[in-house]
Amino acid sequence: MKEQTSNKQNRPEQLRYLEYLKEDLKCDLRLEYTIPKLKTVDYIEPKKVIADIADLTCKMVYRLNGPIHEGRIQTLKDEDQKVILEGNGWHVMDIWYYKYVALFSGKGDWKWQTLILENENDEFYLDNFRHLTKKSD
Repeated sequence: MKEQTSNKQNRPEQLRYLEYLKEDLKCDLRLEYTIPKLKTVDYIEPKKVIADIADLTCKMVYRLNGPIHEGRIQTLKDEDQKVILEGNGWHVMDIWYYKYVALFSGKGDWKWQTLILENENDEFYLDNFRHLTKKSD
């Protein structure tokens, strides 16, 4: 059976990732943030969306996906959520436990640069995100 966590508790990987983002980026970051005022997109009615981490500066949602997100039903829910978020002007970045083992396990080292390189196919990410969020010296 897959372990499920409630939205009322912060998972260790969320806290590690949030601290890392705070070090390098100038963002308005929120943990377990409820995205307000979502509208229907492609006939999909919005349900309550709680982002693992949300950046209100550039409307980016970071979804830290553990094994629970690999099931068929959860995969469909995640896809609908992504359609809703993107249709409402949010950008979505999925961070998978099997790609970032050190982040999820708390063992070893991982780098933000790795996340940027793995998301180079996202035009928004490449063209805007680094410029919007990099701290100025």
